[in-house]
Amino acid sequence: MRLALRSLAVAVLFAVLAGSQSPPRKTYRITGVVVNRATGQVMPHTRILMHAAGKSSSEFETSSDGTGKFVFERVWEGMWSLYAEHEGFVRQGFGARPGVPDSFTQVVTGPNGASEDLTFPLDAPAAVSGKIVDEDGEPVPAALEIMIELETGIHRFERIRNAMTDERGEFRIGDLPAVKCYLLAVAAPPQVDDPSEAPETLSPTYYSNTPDARAATVLDLKPGEEYRADFTMRRAHGVSVKVDGEIGSSVGMLSAEGPGGAGVILNQFEAGQGRTFYNLSPGRYQVTLFDPRTNEQSARTVEVKNEDITLHAPFEGPTVNANVRLVDADPSLLTTVNLWLHADGEYQTHARTVGADGKVTLSGMTGGRYKFLLATAGLYIKSFRADVPNTDRMVDLPGKGAVKLDVVLAGDGGEVSGYVRSKGKPVAPARVVLAPRNDSTNSADYSSYQTESDGSFRYQSVKPGDYVVFATTDFKLEFGNPAAIGKHLSGGMAVHVEPKSTVKVEIEPL
Repeated sequence: MRLALRSLAVAVLFAVLAGSQSPPRKTYRITGVVVNRATGQVMPHTRILMHAAGKSSSEFETSSDGTGKFVFERVWEGMWSLYAEHEGFVRQGFGARPGVPDSFTQVVTGPNGASEDLTFPLDAPAAVSGKIVDEDGEPVPAALEIMIELETGIHRFERIRNAMTDERGEFRIGDLPAVKCYLLAVAAPPQVDDPSEAPETLSPTYYSNTPDARAATVLDLKPGEEYRADFTMRRAHGVSVKVDGEIGSSVGMLSAEGPGGAGVILNQFEAGQGRTFYNLSPGRYQVTLFDPRTNEQSARTVEVKNEDITLHAPFEGPTVNANVRLVDADPSLLTTVNLWLHADGEYQTHARTVGADGKVTLSGMTGGRYKFLLATAGLYIKSFRADVPNTDRMVDLPGKGAVKLDVVLAGDGGEVSGYVRSKGKPVAPARVVLAPRNDSTNSADYSSYQTESDGSFRYQSVKPGDYVVFATTDFKLEFGNPAAIGKHLSGGMAVHVEPKSTVKVEIEPL
C-alpha cells in the first residue's frame, strides 16, 4: 500500500512539472531565391549568411540550391539581417542598392512578418581598366581617383576609391558599383633636386583627356560590364604654391573641386620633403596640413591666378567653440555626443566629441558654409544659435577668428512609425521620407528610411513639430531637395509629433 501511494505521488509530481512548463516557442522560416538583378537569372550556389539584427557575432549560414533557392528553418520571431556572397560579386546585404549608402532591408519573422518567398537581387560589379601615358606615349606612374554618384538627400559625387598604375602605366579597378562616375588621373609628385628650378610636371587629367573638371566625361557604369578608359597626360605650365613656416610632422595636400562638386586630391608632400605644388592652372584650391601623430589639421583656401604664391604656416582659420546643453535626457549622455560640421558641397567632415562640461572646440577648417549635424542616437537638436550668419543649422564661417555656438539637445523626441502597403500587401524595399512641413535649406532635415520586409518603418527621436510623410519606390529621388519632392509633399500625409509621442500611419507609395 505504501509503494502504491509513493508511485501515485511521483506521478502527481511529474504531472505538476509538466503542467508548469511553458509551451514550445514558435519558430518561422526564411526562404527565398537569389537572382541577378540585371538579368533576372537565378544564382545557384550562393552563400547566404544571417544574424539577428544588431547581433553580428552569431551568424547562421546556408547556400542556395541549383535553382537559386535558399531556406533557414526554425527561426525565432524578430528582425534578421541577410547577406549574400557569390563568386564575381561583392558581399551584399538584402535590399542594398548600388550608390545608396546604408540601404538595407531587415527580414521580419513572426505572425505578421514577411519572411518567405523573398527575392534577393544581387548586383554584378562593374570594372574600369586602361593605360596612362604622357605625350610621348611613355607610361606614367599615376594614381587614378574614382568619384561615384551617391543617391542621398541630394545628388552628389564623392571620391570613393583610388588605384595605382603598374610599371606599364596600366590599371584596373573592379568591384565598382553600377552607377555614374568620373575618373581622374594624377601623376606621381616629381623628385626635386634643385628647389630654385620648377620641375616638369603633368597636369591632373580627367577622363576623357581634359584638365578641366567642367569638361570631364561621366561614365554610366552598368552591372557586370568592363569599361576602357585610357589617358594621355600633358606637360603642365603654370604657377607654384609654396608652404613655408613651421609645419612639424604634417603632410600637405592640395585639393580642388572636381566634377559634380566632388573634392579631389591633386598632389601632396610628405613631412621633410619639398613643400611646393608646381604648375597649377588658374583656379581655387585648398592646401591642408595634417599631422598623422596628433590628427590635427588646418587648411587654407587659395585663389591661383598668374603669379606664384607663398603660404605661411601655421595656417590661421576659424575656430568654433560650442557650448552644448542637454535637456529631458540622462545628463551622462553628454559625453557620448558627437557633433559634426560638414562642408557644404564637399566631402570634408569635422567631428568632435562633447566633453563632460558641454564644451567642444572645432578647428582646422576654412571659411565657408557648413552643415551642423548631430550623430548621437536618442537625441535631437532642439535649438541652435550662432554669432555668425546661419539658417536651418547652416553656418557661414569667416576666414579666421572665433565663432560661438549655443546648442541645446533634447531627449524627448517622438516616434513616427507604420507600414507601407499596396493593395494590402507590404511594399519592400520602399523609401519613406519624413520631411519638415516648412521647407528647409538643410538637406539633413529630410530623413529617409528603407522599409523592412513587412513594409514597416520607424523613425525615433523625432523633433516635435509638423511633418509630411510619404513613400516612394524611386530611389533616385532627391528627397532632401524641396524642389524635387514638391509633388510628393502634396500627396503625402501630414503628421504632428508631440514630445515622447508615437504617431502610427499606414501609407501607399506615391
